[in-house]
Amino acid sequence: MKFFRLTAAVPAAFAMALFPALAWAGLSDEAEASSSAGSTNAVASESLTLEEAYDLTLRSDQSIRVALEQIRIANLQPWSALTRIAPQVTANGSYTTTNVRNGSAAAGFGSGASANPDLKRADITLNQPLLDLTVFPVYHQGLLAERVARLQRNLAIRNVLFGVAQAYYGILKQQSIASVDREVVRLTGEQLDAAQARFDVGEVTMTDVLAARTTLEQARAALFRAENDLQAARDQLSSILNMDFHRIIAVSEPPSEPQKLPDLDAVVLRAREAREDVQVGRLAVEQAKTTRSEVVAEYGPRLSAQLSENWADPASVGNRNPYWQAGLAVQLPIFEGGQREIDLIQAGYQINIAKLNLETTQKTAALDVRNAWFMAKTARAVLATLRVAVESAEKNYANQRERYRAGEATSLDVLDAVRNLQAARSDLASQTYDYQVDLLNLEKAIGDFQDSRVARVARP
Repeated sequence: MKFFRLTAAVPAAFAMALFPALAWAGLSDEAEASSSAGSTNAVASESLTLEEAYDLTLRSDQSIRVALEQIRIANLQPWSALTRIAPQVTANGSYTTTNVRNGSAAAGFGSGASANPDLKRADITLNQPLLDLTVFPVYHQGLLAERVARLQRNLAIRNVLFGVAQAYYGILKQQSIASVDREVVRLTGEQLDAAQARFDVGEVTMTDVLAARTTLEQARAALFRAENDLQAARDQLSSILNMDFHRIIAVSEPPSEPQKLPDLDAVVLRAREAREDVQVGRLAVEQAKTTRSEVVAEYGPRLSAQLSENWADPASVGNRNPYWQAGLAVQLPIFEGGQREIDLIQAGYQINIAKLNLETTQKTAALDVRNAWFMAKTARAVLATLRVAVESAEKNYANQRERYRAGEATSLDVLDAVRNLQAARSDLASQTYDYQVDLLNLEKAIGDFQDSRVARVARP
């Protein structure tokens, strides 16, 4: 059975900065890919960039397709409003037969019967509304629903594409963490060999050997967990892209996002004004006002014309066969028990609710941007400190290893330095990719994430 595997090609500069020993240890992603290619069971990798993943998602994601169907449904609403003034044609037909028995009581059930002729009727009626004031607000309501559906489609596209970015960077992060854990397994293995060699010549006690073995097994367990997390990240991306879990795909390092953060006040203002959910909130206020206009229009008169053609067999004395009728009908509501007044009051309340919901959405948009902005700012600062921490941890490990060889340090000192190095490198790997996701999250909070793709899909 062939198992699905996503491999990440991390840039050499980043790999050397994160863990220099990978180059000669043969543990880099490129080396792993080369060794896999030489295996008889290997399957050629299919490269997939983040940009390609975005485009593939636009073609296959179910949420985006559902949003497109919602637009098609909304496009029908204006046409549905126009049916209120469209002509209506109905046809009716009937057949009646009558049989009456005549006779006296002495004759029992009667001595004779007289049968009336069967009666057959048919008619076709044309009804043409001439005046219906409700058609105007209902038509406007349909146009608003169409605009709302398109905005919600754009919002769905941004959310789905951001999920793709999260999954993509998640693979790169887990790949880096797994590489760090492989390096730790190698380093602890070397320490175990060194401790065993010194124990064999009587330079150290069994404690050094056992401590190194314990740390090695713990490192292997951490590697197993990291590889499982990596597989989960691969499956997540495959699920979003609707791809077979058994396909082998190589994800590549995308370009880094701009490091300079935008002006906070400017992007907060832009989000409060232009984000899709804010625009939907404004349209909701307009929809509530339009609903009130529809209730008001119900007070107006309705005028319609009718034309019918009738057939009867046998024809009646007063009507020739066939005969037609024409007429005008006017309907003016005067009093309906107060229901229309109640609807009008409720519509006013709905307008107030829509305005309050808009204010809440604007507050949420501003808070989202501020949270995302400070998260990205914090991540950038933390990233700088972690680079220093990795450099210090590498120097400390090299120092402890030399001191152990000189007999000036214990195996526990070396193993503690290895664990510190592992923690620093893992934190740096996580923060490196988390920072990229934080920058994308800021764009999403502002409302301009992947604007070019959203605009391309929005074009008819």
